[in-house]
Order: sequence, then C-alpha cells, then structure tokens
Amino acid sequence: MRMAIRAMVAIHPEIEIVGEAVDGEEAVELATRLRPDVITMDVICPASTDRGGARIMAQAPTQIIMLTH
Repeated sequence: MRMAIRAMVAIHPEIEIVGEAVDGEEAVELATRLRPDVITMDVICPASTDRGGARIMAQAPTQIIMLTH
C-alpha cells in the first residue's frame, strides 16, 4: 500500500513524503518527530492493536486519511 500511495503522490510537485512507517508503533514515533500535515494509514496495519491512530491524535494531532486494501 505504501508503494502505491508513493507512486500516486510523487507526480504532484507540492506534495513531499517525509516518512514511511511499517507499523503503528513507528507511525506514532514518526508523526511525533516529523509533524507532517497529513498522514495516510492502512486500517489494517501491522501492530494496529497499539491504536496508532489514537496515539497519534493524543501526542501529535494530525489529519489522518484511513485507507484499506
């Protein structure tokens, strides 16, 4: 899913991908450190039991676009 999203947005010069996480835990760490404008997150992501989206909103409130495959 990350590769597909990267390919779709790479053609837009105003969009910069600042990071990619492999699971919910890393997503929280990157969101806190990088402070992106928008996050795309797979609904069924690895380590999703840690409630990555909820933790991101608590620690680094960010717009999140939820995707699924």
